[in-house]
Amino acid sequence: VLPFITELKMKISQPSLAVSGSYPSALNDLGSGAGPKVVMPSRSAAKLETLASLQMPFELKALEVCLDSIASYLNRLTSDLEAAAYPALDSLTSRVTAHNLERVRRIKSRLVRLTTRVENVREVLEGYLDDDQDMKDMNITAKEQHALQQALEAQVRRVRPAARMCTLTSPTARR
Repeated sequence: VLPFITELKMKISQPSLAVSGSYPSALNDLGSGAGPKVVMPSRSAAKLETLASLQMPFELKALEVCLDSIASYLNRLTSDLEAAAYPALDSLTSRVTAHNLERVRRIKSRLVRLTTRVENVREVLEGYLDDDQDMKDMNITAKEQHALQQALEAQVRRVRPAARMCTLTSPTARR
């Protein structure tokens, strides 16, 4: 938990996007030899650059860090499982023994658990992304700003009639 909290603090304090490996570095990687070459229409690249320059609200930065952390964790589990599976399957194909069968059975059990975790994360994300009200409710900063703006407008509406009454009843207004 402590590494996650540290990463969250570091990435949220950055003025740009929360996850350093997201849009800006992805744009830089497009032109370099790092990774596969992706040909992107200029309009899409411009949209990504615009996205990169936006200030994300705190909630979205925190959500992005959480999702990045979950994805990294699941990716690590997948890599560990893959590293264990290949040797176990190789030994099983060369020699079928109770020990090798048990190893493969345990790996399959881990694979099923990992698949279930990934499916659960996917279902939760789809549930939030499909429900517009959930997405709107997630942006607490905007809700707070909207409530503050409404309170100020209500206060101004109360002050204006009182100010108008003062000018109508003041002795200087009668002259």
